[in-house]
Amino acid sequence: MAIDVADAHLRRGYDVMVPQYVGRTEFIKELELAASAAGGEFVELHLLADEDEDVARFEARRAALQGSDHPEHEVDDVRASITEAMGRLELVSQTRAGISTITAHEDEDRTLADLTTVLDRLQS
Repeated sequence: MAIDVADAHLRRGYDVMVPQYVGRTEFIKELELAASAAGGEFVELHLLADEDEDVARFEARRAALQGSDHPEHEVDDVRASITEAMGRLELVSQTRAGISTITAHEDEDRTLADLTTVLDRLQS
């Protein structure tokens, strides 16, 4: 369904972002093919934070969702889960050409400025 929605938006001239960690290269390839088929450009960005920062953000989100049945509450060892996810992301990075990496800073404006710089560079 995500591919169909992305395709429809691209064909109408809109940009599409998949703002999540997708560790399955098959799905990434499907997104890339959909962008190409719709006449769009596929840009792959990895937004990386320090592992300690990732753990802190996850724990803060978990605390904010206290009392809910959100999936964050199913994770027993947050650090181990994040370490595993970062390892999978590194493996994906090794198999994909042309990935731009941006560091997520505590200062959101700085992160946004870095993202804008990368996107501007890619459009030139």
